[in-house]
Amino acid sequence: MQLAKFVENLLEVYTKIEKEFEKEEKWFKDLWRNNADMYSFYEFVNHIHKNVFGEELEPVEYEKRWQYFLLLHENYKQAKLECINLIMGWY
Repeated sequence: MQLAKFVENLLEVYTKIEKEFEKEEKWFKDLWRNNADMYSFYEFVNHIHKNVFGEELEPVEYEKRWQYFLLLHENYKQAKLECINLIMGWY
């Protein structure tokens, strides 16, 4: 039963992030197309994080997460998934 609740909560968070991401997808796509640096992506990630979780993502935490994800993956869909996972904190 606890696992089911965990999965339900995880899906809820993922859905919220995805909705916020879709609102700002042009911003992300511009960053991706222009091979933006990690600091430019931080503004985007922090904006989404703040809207979903109600607080900013600390720069030190972002730098840790940044190391595990390829936001500039050559495949746009994969880059988007990498960004959502970074926001969720999976690494």
